[in-house]
Amino acid sequence: MNGKQLQKASYFGRYLSFSALINETRSWKQSDMNLQLHKMRPEQHQKHMDTLAGKFFNLHTGLAEVIKKLMKIAECKERVMLWMRQAASLNLDKQKMFTQSPVASEGFVLNYIDLLL
Repeated sequence: MNGKQLQKASYFGRYLSFSALINETRSWKQSDMNLQLHKMRPEQHQKHMDTLAGKFFNLHTGLAEVIKKLMKIAECKERVMLWMRQAASLNLDKQKMFTQSPVASEGFVLNYIDLLL
């Protein structure tokens, strides 16, 4: 298994792959990323960024609550910890400029880091 497969096959991977990065493909609505920012007025740009920030905050808060609840169940704790260790170790090559092994998307890694914090 590699980082890309872990992202696509796991329950948390589906939610952690959301991104506001232009080159990422998973967003809330396609219209979120099809904006022409250079044609927006500054207050519209700020409103859009605030909306996206709110969506990410809600996503991260919800996932953190799920993980906290799972960690309280003895049978789930070890599996969650194993998944978290795998998510980190399978994506170690992400730090390299060029990698030959498939790794998770930037959105996944950024959301995973935020979840850990």
